[in-house]
Amino acid sequence: MKNRKWVVVGAASTLGLGLTGFGAISAANAFGAQNSSDDAGVAAITESPNGDRIPSAATSTTIAPTDVATPAATPSAQTANTPNTPNSPQTAASPVSPASPQTPASPVSPQSPQSPQSPVSPISPASPVSAD
Repeated sequence: MKNRKWVVVGAASTLGLGLTGFGAISAANAFGAQNSSDDAGVAAITESPNGDRIPSAATSTTIAPTDVATPAATPSAQTANTPNTPNSPQTAASPVSPASPQTPASPVSPQSPQSPQSPVSPISPASPVSAD
């Protein structure tokens, strides 16, 4: 019975994957995408009408460096000497705080009473043997 259940599950999975793949192919074919230049009316650009190969538009050219004139450095104006600033006044020392008083010891807690003995649980009957 168990083996038959797994065969059915496997068959259903395979069928589902097949339907998904078929749906994807159908959706892709539903679009009328054409991959040719004939429908667009554009000629191929690899050859010219007389059959010559069209050269690339990118040609190698050398660019001569130009002489760039750098401006002459002008001396900057001398800055005036700034006067020395006076030292800040000394701050006063903060006062010493007094010592905290000693806290009294906490009293000893009394002994907890003994908890009562829990009752013995009854013996449960044996369970029947299951049939596989």
